[in-house]
Amino acid sequence: MVKDLFPEPAVLVNGPSAIDIALRTTKDGRPSLHLLNRSNLPLPDRYNFTDFIPALGPVQVKMKIAAKPQKITLVPDDTPVTWEWKDGRLTATIPRVHIHSVLVID
Repeated sequence: MVKDLFPEPAVLVNGPSAIDIALRTTKDGRPSLHLLNRSNLPLPDRYNFTDFIPALGPVQVKMKIAAKPQKITLVPDDTPVTWEWKDGRLTATIPRVHIHSVLVID
């Protein structure tokens, strides 16, 4: 049903199901994809905290990007990202997401 409703989504993610994404733009208008690791989400009880979040990865993302990017940056830690662009679609492999990472496309 989802494929019928969204036959060509803006972003596809291939990775652990505990990764949440949000497609945004930076202040200066560059596309960015936020990746949030929710693998150890606290459960509602009297000790509502998380003391350990395991890193997840690799995560592959496919995004519609009209023009070939000049540079792809993973912030905040500047982890190298392998990527390719073909026919208006960027494919990038993020080695790991610890808590929160942002893929910024220049």
